[in-house]
Amino acid sequence: MGPFSPERLDEVALARAPLVQVLAQIRFANDPDVAEPTRARQLKHRLRDDYPVLRQEPSVEFRLDIGGGSPQRIDSTLWRLHDADAKWHITFTEGFLALTTYEYVSRGDFCERLRHVLTEFLETNDIALLDRLGVRYTDRIDDPEVLGSLDRYVRSEFLAGASVPLDQGVVLDRSLWEMQFRRTDEVVVSTRSIFLPPDVTHDPGIKPSSGRSWVLDIDVYSESMTRFEPSSIAATAEEYAQQAYKVFRWSVTDDFLKHYGGEI
Repeated sequence: MGPFSPERLDEVALARAPLVQVLAQIRFANDPDVAEPTRARQLKHRLRDDYPVLRQEPSVEFRLDIGGGSPQRIDSTLWRLHDADAKWHITFTEGFLALTTYEYVSRGDFCERLRHVLTEFLETNDIALLDRLGVRYTDRIDDPEVLGSLDRYVRSEFLAGASVPLDQGVVLDRSLWEMQFRRTDEVVVSTRSIFLPPDVTHDPGIKPSSGRSWVLDIDVYSESMTRFEPSSIAATAEEYAQQAYKVFRWSVTDDFLKHYGGEI
């Protein structure tokens, strides 16, 4: 079965999955009221059982006019709700809301949490349409034994640079291989294969590994304007998550699944 087959793929549970982050993001037309402290506190109150901690952070964005000129600096407020262990985060500001976890349980659990968060978000904000929905999975391998024979665990199509012959004392320090696919329904599937040196991360939301690492980042998204309806968004996010899983399964070998505790 290919990574874009319409058939449903049964999941192989991995006891030691190298999954470091899962994220769903919803973007909508900028609404300054969303970032108002009163709205943020109202949302915290509604979600206090699962996300009791509310933090305010400054956010800076630079926008470049296509016609030229200096970049325009835009300062805004970013709000973050999280659980007591900081394993689940809700991040929102005037133009987006994201749900992030570093302790993924299952696709169903994640999408149900997303539906609940969006339902409560709509109770405190008047958002009619979304501009973009994306679901992103990030896996990382930093086990030296696995890295030493990565072509045994990962298909060559996702290992840019790994096939280059190296003399003794030479290692692949870093590389980035990106592929983007567009389905006929305008859903985009973007993959990034990344080799990183120690103490370096490709994403500020992910702590770096102390050793060399290889990262597989899979992002499935659409940029079509649709109604902001929590149950529909959660169902679409689950379909995107299934697509991401198909790409992941196609990219890894049976040895990978067995090594990380899968029963096949």
